Amino acid sequence: MFSTSDIIYYLLFITAMTLSFIASKANIKGLIYLRVLFIVGLCTELIVDITDFYEVPLHNILYYIYIPFEYIILSTFLKKYVKTKRLHLIMTYAVFIYTFLVIYFTFFYYEIENDYPGIIYNIGCVFLIIWTSVLLFNLEFKEDMKLFQIPFFWICTAMIIFYSGVFLYNGFYNYLLEEKTELASKLRLLVNLNLNYLFYILMSYAFICSIRQKKYFIR
Repeated sequence: MFSTSDIIYYLLFITAMTLSFIASKANIKGLIYLRVLFIVGLCTELIVDITDFYEVPLHNILYYIYIPFEYIILSTFLKKYVKTKRLHLIMTYAVFIYTFLVIYFTFFYYEIENDYPGIIYNIGCVFLIIWTSVLLFNLEFKEDMKLFQIPFFWICTAMIIFYSGVFLYNGFYNYLLEEKTELASKLRLLVNLNLNYLFYILMSYAFICSIRQKKYFIR
């Protein structure tokens, strides 16, 4: 049922999730949102793998629910680090714009049972790459802290790398899934799984930094 690569994926996933519950709320604002995302994400992935194994056509429908949920949760988490009212307002408006686009593509563009919501995911990727890049560029911290010791730095780095890769990956996946299924499967193993591996490794390191470090301040 589970391949070796799947087992590695789940081990890294569960490790990151476990560390998120050990990490300190004092130096990761909005940590609860990441914990919720991990739990919901793990349940979603397990349901997808189980339904795929029993050939139940449910996985695409789940992604139409989970992907928008993921963006809204991460956007809410990132807003905890926003220092200006303007950016906070822009990110809030972006949630409404994204929700409208999700509804449009879900009900008027895609065939839910057959199509993977690549465009919906990519729109969220673009927004998240923008928000994390802006926040990372404006990150401020105590002078006695090193940049590589700050949990939020590693969280942003993980998100930028992961969602940039997903953005490029999704551009080809839907086409390959329809026309060249075998190649789509190989691409998933080569690109998507490795992106997930790196994402959960970096997130785990962010939580380890949180456990090790005293409270730092973003002024």
